[in-house]
Amino acid sequence: MNTVTPITASDVVTTARMARLTREWTEIAGEPVVTEYIKGTFYCQCSELAAYRLERKYNNRPMCEAFFSKPRNSWMFRLETRL
Repeated sequence: MNTVTPITASDVVTTARMARLTREWTEIAGEPVVTEYIKGTFYCQCSELAAYRLERKYNNRPMCEAFFSKPRNSWMFRLETRL
């Protein structure tokens, strides 16, 4: 089943949560990805195609974005939480 786990205010960002999110995003992206959580936002470092796949999966909601990071010289996907 291809479902996206909703992220809510009740979620606590634990190592287990990050592992689940990484597995889920890797499956959606179709390639290995690197995830981080910084100040209420989840970031995924990946290829351009993977970033757009993730953005599409979240239905282009305003809280998510695929973008190129010049400092990292890499494509990224960002998902803001409402914590």
